[in-house]
Order: sequence, then C-alpha cells, then structure tokens
Amino acid sequence: MKKSYKFLIFIFIIGISLGLFSWLITSILNKQKMIEVNNIQGKYSEVKIIDSQSAMTSLEDVKEELGIASVTEELVEDSSSTNDVLNTYRLKQVYQGLEVYNSGVLVYADKEGNAKGVINKYYSISDFDITPKHTADELQAKAIEALEYEDTQPLNSQLIIFPLETGTITLAYKYEIDIGIATATVIISDETSEVLDKQVPIYFVVSDDLHEFYNGSQYIMQDNERNIQIYLANNTEMSKFVTKKFTLYSWDTLEEALSEENSPVIQAMNTAQKCYDYYKNQFSYLSFNQTGDMELKIVLGMQTSNRMYRADNACYANQQFIVLGNENLFNDQIEVFGHEYTHGIFDHLVNISDNNIEGQALNEAYADIMGMCLEAHYENKERIDGVLCEEIPNQTRNIKESSNRYLENKSDYGLTKSEHQDSTIISRAAYLMSEYLTREEFEDVWFTSISLLFNNPDFYDCRYAVVEAAKGLNLSEEKIERINEAFNKVGITKYYMANYILIEESRKLDFGKRVEEELQKAKEMQNNIKKEGEEITEKVNDIKQEGKEAIQRINNFKEKTQEIFGKIKGFIVKLKELWNIICTNLASIREN
Repeated sequence: MKKSYKFLIFIFIIGISLGLFSWLITSILNKQKMIEVNNIQGKYSEVKIIDSQSAMTSLEDVKEELGIASVTEELVEDSSSTNDVLNTYRLKQVYQGLEVYNSGVLVYADKEGNAKGVINKYYSISDFDITPKHTADELQAKAIEALEYEDTQPLNSQLIIFPLETGTITLAYKYEIDIGIATATVIISDETSEVLDKQVPIYFVVSDDLHEFYNGSQYIMQDNERNIQIYLANNTEMSKFVTKKFTLYSWDTLEEALSEENSPVIQAMNTAQKCYDYYKNQFSYLSFNQTGDMELKIVLGMQTSNRMYRADNACYANQQFIVLGNENLFNDQIEVFGHEYTHGIFDHLVNISDNNIEGQALNEAYADIMGMCLEAHYENKERIDGVLCEEIPNQTRNIKESSNRYLENKSDYGLTKSEHQDSTIISRAAYLMSEYLTREEFEDVWFTSISLLFNNPDFYDCRYAVVEAAKGLNLSEEKIERINEAFNKVGITKYYMANYILIEESRKLDFGKRVEEELQKAKEMQNNIKKEGEEITEKVNDIKQEGKEAIQRINNFKEKTQEIFGKIKGFIVKLKELWNIICTNLASIREN
C-alpha cells in the first residue's frame, strides 16, 4: 500500500512538470512576438464604462494582467467612437510624459456600459533614459526630405518613444508636415537620424488596380445638409493639390445643369449622397469623422500623369477629400465610390504606418468589403457578389473564385509587397463567411469590427475584432464558428492560452503549428497520466476495500476464537468441579 501512495505522488509530480512545460512553451512563444497581445475577453470589471475616464478606471481591476504599472500615469485619453453595438475608448500610452508611438489599450463596452473586453498594445517600460541627443530642429530637414513632396510646411514636432521591430525601444522625433494634399507624419530616430516610419494618409486607386470600373463620366455640386461639396480640378496636377485652386461646380440654368455634358456631376453627387446615407442609416455614422461636422470635398478631373501621383481615384482622409482622376472617374459606381468613402472612415478610426503593409492591406480589404456591402444594399442583394471591376476583364478582382493575380492565403503574404494584392486574403475570408450570414449581419460585423482595431493592426487583429464584433451582435455559436472557419481557410489562425490571444512575431505558421502540436502532445500525456493515475487510485481503493474485508474477517475470527476459548474455559471449570467432586468422594470412601 505504501508503494501505491508513493506512485501516486510520483504521478502528481509528473503532472505538475508537464504543466510547467506547457507554461515554458507559452513563454517561448511570447518571446518570439514583437508585442505580447493580452486581449482580455468578456466582462472584466463592474465599472460602468460611459467615457474615457471610466474606461481608465475599469482598467484598475486588470492592470496586473495587462502589465500596466500605473493606469493614471501611463495612459491618457486618445479618442472614442460608437456604433449600434459597442462603444470603444482608445487610451494612448505615455512614459514620463512622452508618447509611446502607436501603443496603449482599447477598451470596449456594450451600449449599457458593461465591460466587454480590452485590446492591449501596451509596452512595459522601466528605467529608460529620455534625454535626447538632438533637437527637433536638427533633424527636421531629414523628415522633409523623406516625403519627396515639392511644397511642404512643417507644422509641429515632438519627442516620442518609438518601439522597434527588435522588441526594444528608442527615442525619436515625430514631425507633422503639411504637404498640401494632406498632413503627413514622419518619425526620425534621435539616435541614428534614420527614418523609422512615415504616414501619408492617401489611398490611391491606380489604373492597373482592380478598383476601376470604367464608364468615362463625372459629377459634382453642393449638399448643405450632408456637407458635401464637389469641385472642378481644372486638370490640376496632384502634386499641386490645394483647395483654393478648385472651383465649386455651379450652373446658371437648370437646363445647363441637366445637360449631357454635366450629367456626370449629378451622378457623382448622387453616389456621394448614397454613401453618406448608407453609413448614416445603417450605422449612425456621419461622413468620415462620425459627427458629420466637416465638409466632404469631391474633386473631379485631377491630372495624374506625374509618376508619383499616377492615380485615377484617391482618398485624402484627414482632409476629407475624395479625388477622382481625369482618366477613370467611376463617379456613378457605388462600389468603387464606397471603397474610397470607407478609406476615409477607416483612416479616422485606425492609425496605420506607411511601412505596415499588412495594416495597409487591411485598409484596402475593408474598403473593398464595405464597397461591396454598399452595392448589395442598393441593389437589394441577399449577400455580396465577391467580384470587383467586372467591367475590366484583365483587372477583375475576384474573391469568389481563385485568382492568379491576387492572394487568397496568409501563407502567400508578402510575395507581392502590395497592399492591394495582399488585401484579398482578408476579403476572401469575408466572402467565405458571407455565405452563412445575412447581409445585415455581415455588414454589421465588418463595420463594427473597424472600431475594435487598434493602431497598426495586422491580419490576426482583424480576426479578433471580427469575432468579438460577432459576439457583441449576439450571433449564434454556429455562425461564429463559420466566421472562424473562414479565417482558418485563408491561413489566419489563432492560438489561445487561457483568456489571451498569442500571435507569433515571425508570421510563419509552421512554427506556431509545431508549438501547438507540442502543447497538444503535452496535453495528451497529461490526460494519459491522469487516466493511469485514476486507474491506480481505483486499484488502491479496491485494495483498501479488500483490506477492510480482511480486517473484518480477522475480527470475526477473533470473536469466534474468543467464543471457543470461552467454551474451553467453561469446560475446564466444569472439569475442575468434577475433579473436586471425585476427590471429595474418594476421601469419603477412604474414611469409611
């Protein structure tokens, strides 16, 4: 019996060891990642979240899990957004008063203010020297040179902490520069004076891209209710793009406005109004910035021959411009116009660096997906058709079927280094899940998920956001499973540990699969050992039971033995009595 108990202790130690092994594998996987993404899912706090301040208060309950030393000292309000399903609050990370670039947390809650989760992109920083080697003025020329624009005007600069791809951080200067068509951002290393990052919030659709639906028409005018204005570009070059050079379309007579020459202007206005109304009526979202208090300017007839600006359509999001070139206007194509309109919304909600191709691909994918939703909505289709640019056979982007030119699996990501071609990995997943969702469910899921994307998101962040949006919309478990299956089919897999999502930095799925297989083997070993332990425990219990029965038999034997001894004792007593009688009788006989 003692040996059996020792074996059980041995089994227990083995189980603990395997658990530690699993933890070690998890730790190794975490170290492989640039950022450890601890996305807390579900109700993590009882605090009612109604604004950024209460969002910060709610984080006090989970700051240790998120790795945050002090919520009040290391997070500041950044922005917030709302839709029909969730409210989201973005909090920017700071360290000793310096912004930690593109880092922080995103808190999301339901419409009643109940905590639903946290998306964490926070860097744990301690003992970091924030004394710069240069001044902002000394490095400004490099920032301007990095943009390669003819007319620039520095607006402001600030010292920041910049996370590097190596997992370390460095001091840098962030410059905001007016380039005429938009406000660009350039990050210059304080230590090496190199360009670390730059962002120009312009999204081009060039003539050899699949966004083009050629029809040769155009539109414009002014809508005071929607704050939409349409300008004539007068063949202005993109490099000279400034609002004051444009003329607002207007006509002296109704006949002139309705003439064949000006009909494209009317068509463009109608398409812009449809985009505005779609987002307003479906999601309560106005214009690019949600509030609708900024003018949306549509500019027609840009000159796009310059090699740097070879674009037919483009969206300058932070200036609220949509530009249509002088070659392919697509002014009456709701799908293409909706694509550009969605760029404006996406850019307002999500910050993406120019060197983050995966993030740029997400931007293009969302623009395609929501553009197809707009088309399906106005054509009263049950679901998106999955095909863009049908009018141009050599440029058709088909996410419904296989495409030789565009990608449909994460394993092929990076082969083209093109955000447009990489984008179809995501839009292909979207089409696959659209077959199992109603059109309303599909468009709600994808629009809602935009607000759950933090700065510089990747494909894995997209999957997380889409699934969380589906949960927030109370979609059935079966439909959520279909959504997960769609991402799996395009190679965007996920790895869960406890309540957190782990994402491998290497982006090579084979490493993640090997780790997952090892963890599965460890779990199987644990289960086998547990099963063997249970069998041994059962045998020990049987032995215990047999021992109890043996003891009972011994006790019964003792009782019977005592009974026999009692009878023998009584018999001896009677023999003694008989002997005494015999002796007495013999004595009596002798006397006589």
